[in-house]
Amino acid sequence: MPKQSNRIAVAALVFAVSLPLHAEWRVTPSIAAGIQTDDNATMSPDSDFATSLEGYALELDSNFQYRGQLTTLSIIPRLRFERYDDESAFDTNDEFLRINLDRDGQRSKIRFRGIISNESIREGEDGNVDFDIEDPIDIPTDSTGTSFSTSDRLRTKLTPQWSYRIGERSNIGLNLTYLKVDYKDDSLSELRDFDEIKYTGQYSYDLTLRDAVGLQAYYRSNDFDAAGRDISGSGAGVTYERTVSEKTRLQFLVGVDSTESEDGEDQSNPVGQLSLTHRLETGRILASYRRTVNGTGNGVVSQRDQIDISGSRDLSERTSFGLGVRFYSLEAIDGNVANFDEQDYLQFRAQIAWRLKRYLTLELNYRHTRLDRLSFVTEADSNRFGLWLRYAPEL
Repeated sequence: MPKQSNRIAVAALVFAVSLPLHAEWRVTPSIAAGIQTDDNATMSPDSDFATSLEGYALELDSNFQYRGQLTTLSIIPRLRFERYDDESAFDTNDEFLRINLDRDGQRSKIRFRGIISNESIREGEDGNVDFDIEDPIDIPTDSTGTSFSTSDRLRTKLTPQWSYRIGERSNIGLNLTYLKVDYKDDSLSELRDFDEIKYTGQYSYDLTLRDAVGLQAYYRSNDFDAAGRDISGSGAGVTYERTVSEKTRLQFLVGVDSTESEDGEDQSNPVGQLSLTHRLETGRILASYRRTVNGTGNGVVSQRDQIDISGSRDLSERTSFGLGVRFYSLEAIDGNVANFDEQDYLQFRAQIAWRLKRYLTLELNYRHTRLDRLSFVTEADSNRFGLWLRYAPEL
């Protein structure tokens, strides 16, 4: 797949600039320049073969926000460039486009999340833990790359959702998740183009003003292009949600997933979720555990156990702090494990930011990553430091 240089971000910028910028629109452009170091960029388990990087990076993005009486819309195009003088194979020109849409009617709600990225596979798999996620559904759970590949991928994920209140206490909903990943040829990573479509139907009943229970059922289809494999699955579960307060929400799901393997045998696996979100006036906190069944870039359907803990808080008018931990474990479940490497992944990230002036911020971040792959005897560790200067005025 040829690199689609700057097409995504340029198209997004042209579209966003052409929108009518009246009182209901707010535009927040941002430019950030930084220096970065990484003592094991390829996550090698042998320190003698570790690749150490020192370089500089540049990020350009703009957040176009629309807030109407019923609708909120956010369009965020972003460009990221990284340069490493001694290791040019790790240079990247990455592009991103994120779209968030929410529309609340009297009885119906529409929500859309979309992200398109044309990026380095290594950067995508070894990406940062987000500090500002407010809903667990926005946490990525797909495994579409490897942390030691320097190739590129085009990843598209679209998630439209619709819900409707059919009575005083009853609600129904329909969700669609579409994921498509195309790779540039990379004989070392052995990654395969694939797409996944998941249809989900939901019903919930409000027990009280704060408590709701429900049922959920879904059908999933995984198409692995190069391998010529098409694997389907379905699942069902029971949900519970409690609104503890205006700022705190608890969500729970327990269910089972049934995947039909290539030999026609069904494999049943438990799936579930437990999450807590808490919004503060000066920050936010999220804690989540999820077990899901997903397709991967290795041409295999896997079971994924994932824990995410993240939070951010303003320490003062000029200083803010963020902390995040992500752990996941992957295990193949459809029997085709020729190109699949079971692994445990742990990432810790911390960031502190000082607002030097109204629109100028200095950011210091640190990221530690540990990867334990079944095919290697020992674990791999990486430490990455970054120092950024960011300018983000509001227009």
